[in-house]
Amino acid sequence: MERLTIPDEKIEGGTRRTVIDARAVREEAMTIYWALKKYEDTGLESSQIAEIDRLYAEQCKEVARLKEYLDFWKQSAGDTKNQLENALASVKEYQQKLAEGRMVELPCKVGDTVFIIFNDSGELFLTEGWEVTEITIVKNDIIFDFDCFQTEHEEQRGIDSFGKTVFITLEEAEQALKESEG
Repeated sequence: MERLTIPDEKIEGGTRRTVIDARAVREEAMTIYWALKKYEDTGLESSQIAEIDRLYAEQCKEVARLKEYLDFWKQSAGDTKNQLENALASVKEYQQKLAEGRMVELPCKVGDTVFIIFNDSGELFLTEGWEVTEITIVKNDIIFDFDCFQTEHEEQRGIDSFGKTVFITLEEAEQALKESEG
């Protein structure tokens, strides 16, 4: 807004009013009149306009705060989208490798405990307390090394032994032993 008046100046102990030239006022009388009319036509008091100005400034601050919040969430959503896309790409890659036979799901990991059925001269018996100590890939097989907690014996079996003579749970091993004896 272009000012038509000269503002007062605050000084210590009061206000300094600017002296104006009456001839200059007469020359600008109609401009001043129309500006005053426009203001009066709003029907607002100066205190109401000051309150509107204050509220507007508050709302501008709130809009700026909300914009920052929105920008943060847009960035977070973008990051999450990228993470999900990367995870999906990895899953697709694993599925492809699995389908091509280039990936094997191991029945256990190093440190797991397994149960082994042994055949001693035609007699089957179950032994407990075997720890998987090493897993090795050789040519067309995956070899598992086991150490027995109780006897300190070592044993090696191929991946095809799982579900036949090597079991992850005692229940599975006992069930297999019953079926082979039955």
